Amino acid sequence: MYFSSITVYGNCEIAMSPSGARVVTGEAVLNDEFNAPCRFALKGTPLAMYKVNLPASTTVTNGSHTLTLKSFTAKPTTGTLGADGRAVVEIGATLVIDGNFSSGVYRGVFDVTANYE
Repeated sequence: MYFSSITVYGNCEIAMSPSGARVVTGEAVLNDEFNAPCRFALKGTPLAMYKVNLPASTTVTNGSHTLTLKSFTAKPTTGTLGADGRAVVEIGATLVIDGNFSSGVYRGVFDVTANYE
């Protein structure tokens, strides 16, 4: 998930939808148009129904500095695998930035599971 180059002036949140649309709340400016939600490829039994399970929140780090990702959303959250047993799920989330954060690249991992329905 890539939110963009961001100039932060104070506490803010940046919500990214699964389609990549972003909304800034608080004191920040997005410096470019480049962003990317997560994309996951599912593979399983052809035409099986599935449900995507997302984390409640997680952290991303830059050395000893952390930011929170919360409010994960998926598109679709439920679906049917194709005749080839495949589907793509896009995921967005909200990045919470404390106005006293340290600039740099923040990285992290989170678990996404898909279960048959």
